[in-house]
Amino acid sequence: MKEPDQFLRMLATVLAIVMGGFLLMSLHFEVTIDANGTKHMSIDFTRERGDEHPAKTMRPSDDETEKLFDSNQKVEQAQKFFNNGKLKETIAFCNEALELNPNNSMAYTFRGSAYFNMREYRRALEDFNKAIELDDLNTLAYYNRGNTYEHLNNRTAAIADFTKAIEFEPTAFEPYHYRGVSYANSGEYEKAIADYTKAIELKPGNGESYHMRGNCRRFLGQKALADADYAKAKSLGFNGSK
Repeated sequence: MKEPDQFLRMLATVLAIVMGGFLLMSLHFEVTIDANGTKHMSIDFTRERGDEHPAKTMRPSDDETEKLFDSNQKVEQAQKFFNNGKLKETIAFCNEALELNPNNSMAYTFRGSAYFNMREYRRALEDFNKAIELDDLNTLAYYNRGNTYEHLNNRTAAIADFTKAIEFEPTAFEPYHYRGVSYANSGEYEKAIADYTKAIELKPGNGESYHMRGNCRRFLGQKALADADYAKAKSLGFNGSK
């Protein structure tokens, strides 16, 4: 019979696998005890974003579960390093996570994010591509790949990825703001204004969105509206150049 703490560790692992990619799913797990008193667990989950991903059943062995758990733990540590600006450590822990589980989408996502911050955009792009290949609902990977494409001056691809991120997370501020940047850099000022306006609605205290919208309005000859946006941005502490 499995020890209780080992069984709970197994349960936590599979839940972490399901939730680790920032996905929305319907979950059902069932625990049964056989005649020998051994616990067995099965988990059924379906994605809530369409029917293109049929329900799956996961019955990992103890060894597989241990590796998946440890891989996710490595990613959690990598995320902490990333948030503290320790990019080399982020990459190292993501590498260790991928040795344990080569299909860990979030390990590729955070390693790609570290490469992005190191301005190694091609390597970042490779990792985000792999993350999305493994999990086509990985919102963070789409958003970060969009930023990578923008830095590589592929604005059509950037806009497509930001749009995908918005589809998955319609209340997130960042994809609207940065899609606005891509639209503005493409000369599509009306679309950029619409995105900055939505970004402001979601995060009214962000002065940069006001300033960027002001730039677009100035390019369109809307001087009074532009000046109002610049004034608002300044009142919020943002003093970017026009």
